[in-house]
Amino acid sequence: FIPNLIQTWLIDNPHKVRLTLTPSTTLGQTKENQEREALAHIKAALSDQEKDFLVQQANDLKERQTQEDDESILPKVTLDDVPAKEILKAPHTIKQLPITGSQLYGYDAGTNGLVYQQVACELPQFTEQELTLLPYYTSLLTEVGIANKDYLAVQRWQTQVCGSIGGFNSMRALATDNQKLKGFFVLSGKALNGNHDALLELMNATLCDARFDETARLQELIAQIRSHKEQSITGNGHGLAMQGASKGISIGADLSFRLGGLEAIRNLKQLDDTLADTNAIGAFQQTLKAIHQKMQTSPRHNLVISEKESLSGHLKSFENIFDQQRSGSNNEEAFSAFEPNFSPQKTRDAWLTNAQVNFCAKAYATVPSDHPDAAPLIVLGNLMRNGYLHRTIREQGGAYGGGASQDNNSGAFRFYSYRDPRMQGTLDDFDKAIDWTLETSHSWQSVEEAILGVVSNLDKPDSPAGGAKREFNALLNGRTEALRQRFRERILSVTEAQLKKVTETYLTQEDGHTCIITDKSKQHDVEAMDLSIEML
Repeated sequence: FIPNLIQTWLIDNPHKVRLTLTPSTTLGQTKENQEREALAHIKAALSDQEKDFLVQQANDLKERQTQEDDESILPKVTLDDVPAKEILKAPHTIKQLPITGSQLYGYDAGTNGLVYQQVACELPQFTEQELTLLPYYTSLLTEVGIANKDYLAVQRWQTQVCGSIGGFNSMRALATDNQKLKGFFVLSGKALNGNHDALLELMNATLCDARFDETARLQELIAQIRSHKEQSITGNGHGLAMQGASKGISIGADLSFRLGGLEAIRNLKQLDDTLADTNAIGAFQQTLKAIHQKMQTSPRHNLVISEKESLSGHLKSFENIFDQQRSGSNNEEAFSAFEPNFSPQKTRDAWLTNAQVNFCAKAYATVPSDHPDAAPLIVLGNLMRNGYLHRTIREQGGAYGGGASQDNNSGAFRFYSYRDPRMQGTLDDFDKAIDWTLETSHSWQSVEEAILGVVSNLDKPDSPAGGAKREFNALLNGRTEALRQRFRERILSVTEAQLKKVTETYLTQEDGHTCIITDKSKQHDVEAMDLSIEML
């Protein structure tokens, strides 16, 4: 009866009650101390015989973890089962459009009555402020008003016309040089075949006439983005740590860190805190408008995916609407291509936030995707994870996960751990994985399994439309069929000797870049590790 009475009173008098929630900065340490005390009590109550039994169990577990099983008794896939050539995703045609530098790609695929479309705008040159706010322009573009329609009217328009519409940025290093890259803003949408012309109209209006003058809407959206990003730290901490470790290696890694990594999250929090100020929101709106204006000068590369019988009609509709929107424009003459600045630097950072676990990463500068050593480096990541890191980082170290991988886009080989109770011990295990690779004689079966792991990613199933989109974006970034085939052949021919050679060539301990994400209570520990402190 009493709880019901209190609930009724709260409903009738909400203005009389104010609840303030203050996060505890010592909760993690308190729980750890309680756990230590509980374990100490359990240990004190153990007899000598029980202690000996626990020690024996630990030794038995260690022996079992290092035991090599006879896997030959299991059925398996071998390299003989792998097709020598990549299976092309969908037939396509490419048309040069009247506007300079713009192309139209058409793919026929089984789309079950849907049409998919993407408009990829080459990124123009930005000021530093514009570049910092580019991710928010991308996120906000389809969430604001267009021309004389406010954002609510635009949302109703989107619901009537399409199944989805959204934007993203794509920045990939050149296949031959990871210090140079190509960047695109991509607007993507899908609709029923009968709504294709309406989808074209909506997407072109979004690209040309989006407005950023609805102040309350912008403030609300930035607050939502901030909440989502803050909640993603513990879910994607290993990815953020790898971005932080490799930021000083290449321009692609630096932009990934600044626009989507830890630096971006810190900037987002500062932005959200300032947008209540009239001058700050006004400056934010002006920067978004400046980015939007520059995007009007960009050459566009356009994609249409539909079933074969309707594709030609969709392509013709696109050309007609494209001509109406941009024919005769001289904007392309003012286009200045995206060329961000970058200076390599050594990274040894620890980012402090509210987290009860750690995320550790270490990165080494390597090579771009078309270099002959890129293929063995990709395979090496699987070999290290399967043969050493899974056991030492997860089974023995207690982390939820750990491994290594070569990122061709940033030209970096990266070690990582996920939700890890350790820090220095994990970094030591990364170094030991290098020694293990060089000092161990690896069986052909372990090498083959590592190769097959890479091939499974190359040949992973796609939906018909998904495969066409992947092919389109590969071609935009210079990943031609010939280049991809060359990379595939190199993957399939990797040997143990190559794995040891690239390990010795690139993974020297003196050249490692380090990044750790941990709790604020661990500041003294990371200072003892000689890491620079960054607050998140």
